[in-house]
Amino acid sequence: MAPPDRSIQKENYSLYSMHTILDLIANNKEWIFSGIGLFILAPIFKIIATVFLGRTKRSSGFKGAWDILLSDQLFGHMRLQQFGPIVWGNAYTQNLGKDGEVDRRRYKYRGFSYSDQAVLRFHEVGQNSRIVGATVLRLMRNDNQISGGNIFWHHDKAEIREEKYMLKRNH
Repeated sequence: MAPPDRSIQKENYSLYSMHTILDLIANNKEWIFSGIGLFILAPIFKIIATVFLGRTKRSSGFKGAWDILLSDQLFGHMRLQQFGPIVWGNAYTQNLGKDGEVDRRRYKYRGFSYSDQAVLRFHEVGQNSRIVGATVLRLMRNDNQISGGNIFWHHDKAEIREEKYMLKRNH
């Protein structure tokens, strides 16, 4: 005699559970979808989603206003937005140019976050895509600092350059 097939039992159990849940919803749909039912069930669904999705940590992620620090000197400001894994934003930088004039630039960023890291591409606004590059950001544990790095083609030096910097949350 062959041993019982456990996979069939597991499948039947999960189907039985799903049928039970669907029957419960179907038999109580008027109450569940009424204002009172939704008012009572909303916090329960939120707790279930929090547990199953692992979203117990309250974090603003990459979203917010940031100061850009290059060698511990303020180099500019960045504002990032985040919707789920999508991250986008603008950076405004200024430094002294070769002629002693203040050189101001604006960059647009778009990319994706993966847990506490983000990969973005950027381009300088108003330069017809002449200045482009890629950025990697890592959100530090306290959510108030980001370690970042850019890689881009440096037109004056005719080489690929990398630049590391820190972002500090601007409260």
